[in-house]
Amino acid sequence: MKIVCLFSGLAVIVCTGCNREKERNLEILEKAVYEHYGHKTEDSLKLVAAKFLIENMPGHFSVRDEDYFGQVASIAQTKGIPYPDKKALEMFASCYGEGAERLSDADAVSPAFLIRHIDRAFEQRTKFPWLRDIDDETFFEYLLPYRFLNEPLDYWRDSLTIAPQAFSDMISCDNLKYDPAAVASHVYTDRDPLTYVRYVRDNKKEMVIDLKSLVGITRIVCVPRNDGNSVFPGSVYELFYYGMDGWESLGIKRAEDYNVEYEDVPAGALYWLKCLTGGVEERIFTFTDKDGIRFF
Repeated sequence: MKIVCLFSGLAVIVCTGCNREKERNLEILEKAVYEHYGHKTEDSLKLVAAKFLIENMPGHFSVRDEDYFGQVASIAQTKGIPYPDKKALEMFASCYGEGAERLSDADAVSPAFLIRHIDRAFEQRTKFPWLRDIDDETFFEYLLPYRFLNEPLDYWRDSLTIAPQAFSDMISCDNLKYDPAAVASHVYTDRDPLTYVRYVRDNKKEMVIDLKSLVGITRIVCVPRNDGNSVFPGSVYELFYYGMDGWESLGIKRAEDYNVEYEDVPAGALYWLKCLTGGVEERIFTFTDKDGIRFF
């Protein structure tokens, strides 16, 4: 009985010591981030982000498997695989050996690492237009974390770079998406969604567009042919739903973008969006059963 009590006591002492060490490390992190972010108003959100990461560190860890990660490093060096592929290999937890060690984030994350990661995360949030509308809660939960699974810590954010021309093209496309007027000034079309070109490879037919003046063309985009079953800016639409008395209107609206919005729409109903500007087709869909084909 004495031996059992002795070893239990030692276990308690060791575990308590480990916990205190982790608590000290977290306190060091908290002090460091406050010293770095706590004196400037513009850094107030970064300070909140740092506290969020620190508060969620307990229970999270990296896996240290020298054998497996050594093989990954060797493959990356000899095969020249891209960094994202190397990162993916490091996240294959099923490949970790039985002797893999766990390294607690509370022990492994240094103030310098955390601060650099937070700075880069906020820099990218500001730089990439498609991230600017994301609320803080979503940003903290999904974009701020410094690791994906249990792979080793590294500065993976530094790999999120985009070539200047590619970045410029992405911004241009993103801006055009929200501005129909800008689309009109950048896209040359007859504005008829039913216009199409039949291309036959063997006959080598050509598609000719008369732009009337000298312009620079960055790309030609061909979209799949359709029957105009989309929403187009400037067109007028009426939305119906199928109720107890048949089709009932929810109102008429002019599309300002490539979508129209309606409020107070009954849930779980069958809807029919009808274009009042052009088109005469009334068939929404067909239904085939044992009685034949029924048209709706």
